[in-house]
Amino acid sequence: MEQETLIRGFCFTPDPKLPPGTPDHYAFHISMDGVEWTLAAEGEFSNIRANPIAQSIWLKQAVRAQFCRLTATNMLVAGDELAGIEFGVF
Repeated sequence: MEQETLIRGFCFTPDPKLPPGTPDHYAFHISMDGVEWTLAAEGEFSNIRANPIAQSIWLKQAVRAQFCRLTATNMLVAGDELAGIEFGVF
């Protein structure tokens, strides 16, 4: 992001075709400098196989950060890279 931002959550939209790299578990990290990262949320995208639609994840409390990253901690459909149509923060 261009500057420090208040983040309340994030969304991830999988490809409805469920290609290789589709995650069902995630870790969401934030950083102020892009070097040191803090875990902000981790969990499961519920029922993503049967319902591959936008997944909205709300943080327990809002955090300030300039950088964020989404990491697949388990793949529903195995692949070398995270696959999806859209990722955003709110």
